[in-house]
Amino acid sequence: GSGYAKEIIWKFIKRYDLREDHIHKLEEAAFQYLSRPMSREFKLMCQTMSRIATASFWDKVKSELGSDNPIIQINSYCLYAYSEGIIAGEKQRLYLKKVKRSLRWYVSDRSEDYSVEELFSLLEEPENWPEGKIKYQEPKPEDLPIVYYDPEYDKKFASLNIALSHKKIIEEKLSTVLSSGTLHGFNATTWLYAVYLLGKIDDPSVIKILAKFWNQKVDYKFEGITKSIARRSVFNALKNYETSEAIALIKDYEQIVRENTE
Repeated sequence: GSGYAKEIIWKFIKRYDLREDHIHKLEEAAFQYLSRPMSREFKLMCQTMSRIATASFWDKVKSELGSDNPIIQINSYCLYAYSEGIIAGEKQRLYLKKVKRSLRWYVSDRSEDYSVEELFSLLEEPENWPEGKIKYQEPKPEDLPIVYYDPEYDKKFASLNIALSHKKIIEEKLSTVLSSGTLHGFNATTWLYAVYLLGKIDDPSVIKILAKFWNQKVDYKFEGITKSIARRSVFNALKNYETSEAIALIKDYEQIVRENTE
């Protein structure tokens, strides 16, 4: 659901008489937050878990403190402090918030972004193509427009016959692009083209890349036009793959849309 709905759930769920199975489901949901950039409801989730979580949950969080993934490591470091109570947890969270503010003077999230031009340059590299030569095709009318608000590059991307590329090399590069930066107007256009190409590369293994992109870069964001456009692009890409995994993801995402429009 939307970020606001999640905030309300984490804020008021403690008022209900929670059974063991309810707590188990909440622990599963809370654990998913460790692999995502910190969202607005993260604080409320931590405070709730400090009151209801079981010892096995805290052991599971503790096991992630040494993760190689910096997002998981930092989020675990913040959440685990709440195992000692809300006061200890809030002290840790505020400390991390202070450190984050200091780092902003030195590192900009936008420095990680790929521009549309940089993405296209990545795709032009000879290692991506048999004999080092790009394979072109006539753009399909049903594929256009890819980007509604700034379609300058639409035909260039639609002209690439990406299914004839060295798929694994291309997929690795597109995955890197989709895991870099944050969701905003500058980066969204690049991501839309990357998602479009994953839908056209004709390799079901990209479903995992699309799911990871959705979970880590889009799902936790508050509802808005940029998120809506990103969601639609993921829908369209998944519809090219008639696997059980793709169909299940589409159903999940459609349920989210219904919840946010009711």
